[in-house]
Amino acid sequence: MKAMIFDADGTLLDSMGLWRRIDREFLEAHHYPYSTEISEQVETMSLQQSAVYFQQLLADREAISVRQITQELDALCAGAYETQIQAMPFVSDFLEAARRQEYRMCVATATDRPLAESAFQRLGLGGYFLEILTCSEV
Repeated sequence: MKAMIFDADGTLLDSMGLWRRIDREFLEAHHYPYSTEISEQVETMSLQQSAVYFQQLLADREAISVRQITQELDALCAGAYETQIQAMPFVSDFLEAARRQEYRMCVATATDRPLAESAFQRLGLGGYFLEILTCSEV
């Protein structure tokens, strides 16, 4: 059986800059100094795991719930997957070539399903994947 498993952010979707911007904006709104090391730390985390991490960072400064952090992060990225995020260069061509060679393809991602699905549908990539697996669902 020929199969491929893809990551979404930074592999199929050109979205890593968005997540770094969101990390920075969230921390600045809470008066916490941003560093690229923080973005690197949360890069492979689910949204829920990132919220727990941010809660720990902010623990000495303010009491904030994981739910509130998740809502703030969601609000900061609202609309980007639906309207702005683009496919990485040559992704469509690669996926089409893989489909022609009868590869079975799926996505494993830390991004929440509604965000990933909306970007894939808008970009015409949704039909290539048999399944999308998300960290929060797994």
